Amino acid sequence: MLHELIQFRPADKYGGGQFSLFAKGPIPAGTAVWWLSPAEDPQLRCYTRRQILEHPQRELLSRFSYMVGHDAHGSTLQPEEDPAWFFNHSCDGNCWYDGDDKVVTKRDVAAGEEITYDYALTETEASLHAGMRCLCGAATCRGLLVFDGYRDPLFMHDNAGHTSSYIARKAREVGWHHPAVYPARRDAGSHCNNNNNNNTGSTHGSTTTNSGDNTASLCSANGTSSTSSDTSTSSNPTTLTTTASTPSSDSSGSSDSMGLFTLQSVSKSEVLLYFGGKVVDRRQLLAVQRLAPTLHFVQVAPALWMVPTQEGSETPDYINHSCDPNCGMLDSVTVVAMRDIGAGEELSIDYGTVMDESIESTGLETFDCCCGAACCRRRVTPRDYMRQDVRDRCQDYFPPFMRAKLAATTM
Repeated sequence: MLHELIQFRPADKYGGGQFSLFAKGPIPAGTAVWWLSPAEDPQLRCYTRRQILEHPQRELLSRFSYMVGHDAHGSTLQPEEDPAWFFNHSCDGNCWYDGDDKVVTKRDVAAGEEITYDYALTETEASLHAGMRCLCGAATCRGLLVFDGYRDPLFMHDNAGHTSSYIARKAREVGWHHPAVYPARRDAGSHCNNNNNNNTGSTHGSTTTNSGDNTASLCSANGTSSTSSDTSTSSNPTTLTTTASTPSSDSSGSSDSMGLFTLQSVSKSEVLLYFGGKVVDRRQLLAVQRLAPTLHFVQVAPALWMVPTQEGSETPDYINHSCDPNCGMLDSVTVVAMRDIGAGEELSIDYGTVMDESIESTGLETFDCCCGAACCRRRVTPRDYMRQDVRDRCQDYFPPFMRAKLAATTM
């Protein structure tokens, strides 16, 4: 619901036919200009990136989309039904978030002033609007928008408590991922869900959408209204944003497997991921697994594993297994490209290169594989590092503790 002093009208600076929101009178700092009203606001539909890009009305959905989670974009096909979809971006916005279901003025706003906020409060590099050329005209205008504010300690300090909850979670990640890497849902049925076994990745349980090509799911709880219109120019239709939430699972209660994909091509040997977390021993690992059975982990040394330091998986954790991987380990926590990788490819490592016998007899050590590679082993085990085909394929991409084991077995 919009404040009564907010007016919806054409915005000449963006070109003909573009609209925005303006203050009809002075609005003091801290005033709620939009808030969620479940009784009046329509339910928000959430889409995966692929669902939007393959939708017959992709331009409309892209233009009025904003991020609510990993590969989850809120959008609408009827923006005209709610003027709140027409909040515009400014690199020096006069509004920001107060929780996921309220936008408030950041400072006093004068009568006639456009109502704006910084889209970096909701977006990452995986935004459908990344690459927009900003037209906000602010002295601090960033020009090309890449939505990497969550990586900037100064940006997060200046906007502390006033980003979406999704951006706040992203900023707390202790791992790192290349800006060209993003988590997304994999095609239903096209791959086995290897990361359910937690040998290094895990499925993301709180942000799920339907797997149908153009079928959106309903966002839960907070995310039922958003904003967007034209403030920039790019190959994609412009703008996005407000309230962040997580979409609910589909009617069957199932969740698609997550994976990591490339937004653009990357070259061989480029660093793509750093795992981050807390190192635990075998006893502590089993205790963690009892409390959180779907939590990911990765072995970093003999009988030592790394687990997340915050609830839920981080972006690097979604990398999946393949028996013919395109990535490998530079050291115990660093993932690099083993070859040139094209835009849109899924990233993978061979889980057999990052685990040994110390995980045996835990119930966590093996899983059936259906990666689809011609060399698929069908079953992945902690002793796969001893296989000659695995050694030949990944010889330069084992972590240090595994290289030491390999050297000892060949002496």
